[in-house]
Amino acid sequence: QGDRSFTISHTDLSGNTGPSAVETVAVDTTAPVFTSTTTSSLTQATVLTTDAVYTSVVTETNAVTYTISGTDSSLFNISAGGAVTFKTTQAASTKSDSGADGIYNFDVTATDAAGNATARAVAFTLSAPQPIAGQTTIDLGSTNGNPNGKLILGVQVEGKWYYHWDRSGDGTSGNLTAAGQTQINGGNDTTTHDELDSIFKYDINGTLNPNAGTDTTETFRYATLNGVQVALPTYGAGVDGSGKATPTGARAGTAVSDTTTDNPTYNDLLAIWDAHNGSGTGTNTGGIPTGWQNVYWSATPSALGHTRINLGSGAVTNLADISTSFVALQVLNPATFTATSYERATDTFKLTGTDMSSLGEVGTDIKGFIDWTKFGYDTNADGVADVTFAETDIASAKVTSDTGLTVVLNSAKAAALETADGFDSTSAAVGNADKLILATNAANTYSNAANVAVQQSLAGQATIDLGSDGKLILGVQVEGKWYYYWDRSGDGTIANSTAAGQTQINGGNDNTNHNTLDGIFKYDINGTLNPNAGTDTTETFRYATLNGVQVALPTYGAGVDGSGKATPTGARAGTAVSDTTTDNPTYNDLLAIWDAHNGAGTSTGSSGVPTGWQAERYWSATPSASGHAYVYPNLGSVADVTDVNTYYVALQVL
Repeated sequence: QGDRSFTISHTDLSGNTGPSAVETVAVDTTAPVFTSTTTSSLTQATVLTTDAVYTSVVTETNAVTYTISGTDSSLFNISAGGAVTFKTTQAASTKSDSGADGIYNFDVTATDAAGNATARAVAFTLSAPQPIAGQTTIDLGSTNGNPNGKLILGVQVEGKWYYHWDRSGDGTSGNLTAAGQTQINGGNDTTTHDELDSIFKYDINGTLNPNAGTDTTETFRYATLNGVQVALPTYGAGVDGSGKATPTGARAGTAVSDTTTDNPTYNDLLAIWDAHNGSGTGTNTGGIPTGWQNVYWSATPSALGHTRINLGSGAVTNLADISTSFVALQVLNPATFTATSYERATDTFKLTGTDMSSLGEVGTDIKGFIDWTKFGYDTNADGVADVTFAETDIASAKVTSDTGLTVVLNSAKAAALETADGFDSTSAAVGNADKLILATNAANTYSNAANVAVQQSLAGQATIDLGSDGKLILGVQVEGKWYYYWDRSGDGTIANSTAAGQTQINGGNDNTNHNTLDGIFKYDINGTLNPNAGTDTTETFRYATLNGVQVALPTYGAGVDGSGKATPTGARAGTAVSDTTTDNPTYNDLLAIWDAHNGAGTSTGSSGVPTGWQAERYWSATPSASGHAYVYPNLGSVADVTDVNTYYVALQVL
């Protein structure tokens, strides 16, 4: 601030001058002061136009207007509150910045009511999530409070990554916990197969084994631990008609003597052994990866229980499940597509990349597990899909190898594509790296040139079983996302009492305090555990996997301040959005659910409770001054409350 002084005197017509007065007026000469940083970053495959990449925070007593300028500013919008967002959805792999290095430079200028201005140069870095498989050590966190240990000593065989499961978490393959380290799992890496049967009970698409309580098979052998999708390996040499390993006994090596060549004879555990036993073709050869132990459980059933592989000799043993052995796990990476082409003669899209086996077994038709609404073809190079697809347009979609996927169109769709305006109808094979549009689903696949959105076919189901965590019921689709009322008591209703004859879980209650939610929803969308152990949910760390279902605790849906807290609270005004499919330009998540169900009015105090849901308060993942924000869809209001309060919960299914 600055002072300006002036003197006032009075003179009449006769020239008489009266007393003078000195007046001092305060003039605002102080520019706003930025307290937000000069850098920001995001690590995700795709950034939506609703994702803030930078939030401006200044110290200023008067109103402030924000503008954006600078090198890469044409790619961004800035809100009245200083939030910077991309104008169009941005893939991390595209690198649209001027330096083509994923670092976007722009200047944010804050101007107060007096015209004083301050500029802040900002460097925003957008990075794609890094694959987990291939890392030296992978932390598997804990499940329901029980530590899962680590994966160590990774080896790559046939393009897949396998690790010794260090269940004791001491960083070694031994069965003794080192001095001074916390002992978990009794200090042992070995375990019974009965224990493994209780963990690895899903197929590759996340479907729970319908035969509850049964053992692992070569189909049902997957799990997600600390956000990492892992598989218990098969023994690797085929099964009989009942799905059991046959025959057991010593196996002969093959000429494969490295870890990259595809093994024509063996898979998984036997392929690991064969890759490490030299090029000899005799029996009883040692093939133990450096640092690993001798005997490892497989997922493959046998006459007595399950098969075990001795990597020291290549022998396959039929053992009862109460026996103990070491465990190796395969880590599945999301598929990455780097090139595409279309063959007119066969009506086939051919996609190449890495980790295709994470989508399904080689030869498996996975067309029922792909969201074909994310699949499009751009015929005029404007970045918009001119030809779209549905599952009924697809004859098959098969994984051909760990680096290949083929999508065959039915004849009618192929004809429609090939006669579309702008389609190259002369070449036998059309390069489509810039034409085939495969939109991102960050929870499942990351992409370089294109992205397939693979889903577990759960979102949209009437009821989703979360195992010991209850059920999801009364789903609604808002802005293309599926949200459910969380029936934590598992009685199939929104009541807070368990029906007669039903097993009572969670004390028979659907509502809960936020402290409980903080103990569950502690991962980001890529499965990374919140590095600040014991902290609360945020708009980043709000994901979890329950009974194989990846879910998210919704945000309150209207932006946060510089410290990540909901602001402001109070009643919100509705928008003209009056359906569940339109993209809401104002709200997301809980407020978008309310706004989609409250009609087209734009006043406050309107009710927007989805049919069948409790007309009560719902917890959000968004922090607030006292704890976390809740949204009351009966009025469209947001409140700041402490985490010890109990409210209802809605979850998004990814």
